[in-house]
Amino acid sequence: MFDYDKFIAGVRSCENYPDHNFHRRFRAMAEAVPAGSRVLDIACGAGTLMAALQDKGCKCVGIDLAPGAVTLAQSKGLDVHHGDVDAFEEDERIGKLLLAEYDVVIFSKCLMYLRNRNALMRRLRSGHVLINQINPYYWRFWIGEFPGDYVGEYRAADGTAIAIQSPGALMRWGASYGYQARRLEGGWLHGRDMVIALSKPERAAELRS
Repeated sequence: MFDYDKFIAGVRSCENYPDHNFHRRFRAMAEAVPAGSRVLDIACGAGTLMAALQDKGCKCVGIDLAPGAVTLAQSKGLDVHHGDVDAFEEDERIGKLLLAEYDVVIFSKCLMYLRNRNALMRRLRSGHVLINQINPYYWRFWIGEFPGDYVGEYRAADGTAIAIQSPGALMRWGASYGYQARRLEGGWLHGRDMVIALSKPERAAELRS
């Protein structure tokens, strides 16, 4: 059983954060984001993706809960802030960062851990949302056991609960908030990781495949 409180406590106390490689999911997102975009990277880690986006002229802001990640990203000259995204309604500083207007908002392997994901999704001001999602329990699908996601419920914009047991379900969740959804990167239907691209209909053509 996943212990959310233990997990969050571990992230909050993480001082020695790894500097991640520029893997294929980062590459897919970096190639998709239009040059010069205003980008928010939620749970940006060491800033590997942010650095690549800045190299193509994007103006990037990052947020992370792990002190070590923030220190490492800032040492690269990146605009990264320490804070808890789930507390955006109580923390004015984080709320202003999250609810500013961006061209692209990125959830970097964090959406499944956010208790306030639905409230945040309703209030985002972004033409595009990229969701880099990981499913550590993917293998259980093949033996007939799928426990669902980590924390809380995913709710559509009308309040209907959506069980996130496939990329398609995650795409339906995003689409309910007024976005066109497509898979940008990912393997099998119930694969371990994927990148879902959500775009406002009038801006969908901006994002590269």
